[in-house]
Amino acid sequence: MLRTLSFLVVGILSAGAAAATSYTDRTSFYAALNSYTVIDTSSYIGKFVDEIDPDFAGVSFFGPRSYVRSDDLILNGQGFFGTATPHVGLNFAKPIQGAGVTTNAYDGGDVVLYSGLNGTGTELGRADFGDSLVLFGGLVISGNARSAVFTCDFNSDLKCGLRDIAFGTNPSSGSTAVPLPAAGALMLLGVGTLGAMRMRRNA
Repeated sequence: MLRTLSFLVVGILSAGAAAATSYTDRTSFYAALNSYTVIDTSSYIGKFVDEIDPDFAGVSFFGPRSYVRSDDLILNGQGFFGTATPHVGLNFAKPIQGAGVTTNAYDGGDVVLYSGLNGTGTELGRADFGDSLVLFGGLVISGNARSAVFTCDFNSDLKCGLRDIAFGTNPSSGSTAVPLPAAGALMLLGVGTLGAMRMRRNA
């Protein structure tokens, strides 16, 4: 009986996992969010990423101490910084549900959202950004992300640039409470455990 309940709990929890929708158009991406912020990189040419942090409350860069080049791109990728900390990322003091970025032509990677800070915890979703024609990529999830990582692996040089990073919230998609499927699973687990204990006692 306990084994059956365990499979049921796993199935219900899987059904409650965050769903992700990818976007290749900024306008559609913005429309999917209730509110959003854009880091206009052209305003920070010559600045290091940690010098951008003070202008955006509750947001901080992590990864390599990159900077905004004269063409308003934040340098990113293993080709620039090596394997130890190759990718630029953002931490969020409050959960977000969407992130996106534009890159330069013939470069790019993935926007990846995580449940924990510094690209840790559960991966909640990812979306491609950049190729020869479509330079923007973003995603909106149904869960709560505390960090975003921008990988850079579109081609073999492992170098790319990040322009106008955007992130936002959609309270109807995210939830700080225990999701109903998860709450139901926990209730079933508790009832099953009590039932199994009662059966053993009667035996």
